[in-house]
This record gives sequence, C-alpha cells and structure tokens, in this order.
Amino acid sequence: MIEEHFFSDRAEMIASLADEIEDFIFAEVDPDAPNTSGRPLILFSGGSTPKPLFEELNGREPSPIALANIGLVDERCVAPDHPDSNLSLLNEHLMAGLGQALPMYDPVDPAAALAAYTQALSQGPGLAVLGMGGDAHTASIFPNLETTAALLDPANPKDFALNQPVDAPHQRLTWTLAGLAKLDRWYLHIEGVAKRAVYEAAKGADPIAAPIAAFINHPSKTLYVYWCP
Repeated sequence: MIEEHFFSDRAEMIASLADEIEDFIFAEVDPDAPNTSGRPLILFSGGSTPKPLFEELNGREPSPIALANIGLVDERCVAPDHPDSNLSLLNEHLMAGLGQALPMYDPVDPAAALAAYTQALSQGPGLAVLGMGGDAHTASIFPNLETTAALLDPANPKDFALNQPVDAPHQRLTWTLAGLAKLDRWYLHIEGVAKRAVYEAAKGADPIAAPIAAFINHPSKTLYVYWCP
C-alpha cells in the first residue's frame, strides 16, 4: 500500500518529511522528560539524496534526533571511518553535535553491532526512511540476484543479512524485508524525473526484478512516498 506526497519544490518536500519524522519521535518522547519512555529507532539510507534531510533535522530545536536511536537501513562492509561508510555520512550530516549513530557493521565485533539494533527495536517504535536506486533496489536488496528472494521473503527469520552487489563495490549488510516489517512506519524518499519513472514502473513489477515493488505492494504496511523533481 502506498500514500504519495509529491512536491514541486525540494525544500518544501524536505521540510515536510522532516516534520513527519519529528512528529513521530515527539509522539513517543517528551523533550522535557526524555527518560520516561523508550527511544524510537529511526533508520536512514545512505547516498547523496538524504543529505539535505539530514541537515534539516540536525538544525531543529529542540532536536528530535537527540531523543531517538539513529541507525542505518544498510551498510557497506567497511571500517566506520572509510569514505564509503554510510555511518560516516550519517554522523557528519545528521548527528553533528548530537552524538553518534548506531554502527550497523563492526569489523571487530559484527554480532555486537547488530545486537544493539535488536535491543533498540525492542525499546520503542521504529521508522525507516528508504531510498531507491535506478535499478529499483532499496536498502541493499538488489534485483535478480540469487539472494533477492530470501531477502524479500516475509517469513525470513533474519532481520539482517549479507549481500553482494554485482555492479557496485563492497559487500553489504542490509535489513531484510521481514526485519523492516517490524518497524511502525516506512517512508520512501526519491528525487528526480528518472527515479519517478522507476518508481511508477515498479508498481506493477515482479519484486525479484524490482525489489522496491515488495514495499510498494506490501499487504499490511503503508509506504509513504515523498518525491520532488
């Protein structure tokens, strides 16, 4: 199921999506008494598209981000300070002055990193802001791989799995569809005419060929779609 929010102005879209995230956090955590309830888990995607959203949220007062556990939808299997790390992007543009996001991949102790996500998810509600590639992948669930069906299997017992893209560097660690379905809300943030065309085509596509289709057509979850040219 989908709920579409299309904007002609990028700044307006960013502000509206930031409002949604802020409202979700403040509905669960009172900024004047932040220790009286569980902290929400807010997951973000990497790449250049969400940078303005990160900076918008970082500049808000009182800070919604400071009241939540902040993490990633997926991560490249590289050191946290590697230039290709999604974690470093998140810490630089979203978390500056507010602390650190939860590392998803830890080369020293990978199990401990994922245990922190599992614990955070059990403490309060969760929200994910997904992205989408030009090949209709989302998170690190890529089309037409031997692993694609398992990553999209709603009965998959694993919340996280490793995946190897064919045309991109680095092995990836990604949430599965089943893991993301445990969150309360899904948002899709995409920009540009080309991404809009990919999104529209995916509405009727086989999820193996267009993984975002599994989120668009999920039988019980709503995907809130935010787009601008």
